[in-house]
Amino acid sequence: MKTTHLFPFTVNLGLSLATCPFVVGCLVLQSMTQNAVEFGQISEEILRGVRLPVLKFTENSIELE
Repeated sequence: MKTTHLFPFTVNLGLSLATCPFVVGCLVLQSMTQNAVEFGQISEEILRGVRLPVLKFTENSIELE
């Protein structure tokens, strides 16, 4: 009879212990997503064509070996 009183306690304890890693995982995933978006925006700003120099090539400057 003591096992019937112990069962709800173990279920509650198990759910409580499983909730913390789930919440932390969601927060880490959200942070990683936000960082990936910011990294994409920064790399887009760096690689814009406006800031890149125009390279002029002539046929004489390219030597074929």
